[in-house]
Amino acid sequence: MLIGFVTIYITCLCLQRLKYGDVPWHALLCTIGFNFLMAEGILTYYKGNSVTHTWFRQEKVILHITLQLLGSILGIAGIIIRMNFDKVHFTTLHGKLGFAAFLLCLVNLILGLSAIFSAKLKNYIYPLFNKSIHGILGLLSYTTAIVSLIYGLNTYVFGRISPPLEINHSSANNVVFILKIATVASLMMTIYGPFITRDRSKTVILSQQQQKKLYPHKICMLKAEAALATSERRNSCVEL
Repeated sequence: MLIGFVTIYITCLCLQRLKYGDVPWHALLCTIGFNFLMAEGILTYYKGNSVTHTWFRQEKVILHITLQLLGSILGIAGIIIRMNFDKVHFTTLHGKLGFAAFLLCLVNLILGLSAIFSAKLKNYIYPLFNKSIHGILGLLSYTTAIVSLIYGLNTYVFGRISPPLEINHSSANNVVFILKIATVASLMMTIYGPFITRDRSKTVILSQQQQKKLYPHKICMLKAEAALATSERRNSCVEL
């Protein structure tokens, strides 16, 4: 809810400038890309996710890749737009953090591709190490981007955009403060999720009654995922 609240509110702030032909695309794209899509991509594996908690790992992987790819593309596009229009933007803390997030995101996209083909690249890099580095760098790039967004709430973009509701300047400052609190809270919950998530494919134990409720191909998929996870662990131990 917090992620949605921040994203929708900032989107409304930006899009209301359409009538003036002065939409801050940098803020809009980075908010949707980093704050919404990337966060939801990270939470795909979170066992408390109300949407994906019953999904199988392969389904979660596909959704994770889709959300992260879209989020990265929008976020990077937003930063590039800002780089083209304002070359001195990266002298501020907001700009420096945004540029760092830009670089980290590019690197992590490459690592994400290597993580997808980790089994084929096992002769060059250990699969578990590959995926661990991708996960750590992903959290780092997301955290950097969100902290930059928080500092961005103090920039002129939000100073010249009136809130969707007609409220005075003092109330507008209060709204920005609420946005900061909501963004910090969503950041903490998003990065906390992966640390308490346990891979279903490695720990699933189904009763006979539960197995009867599953379609045959679902049971086969579950067994295949468990076998693949076990194989990856054995290969990593042997190579070590």
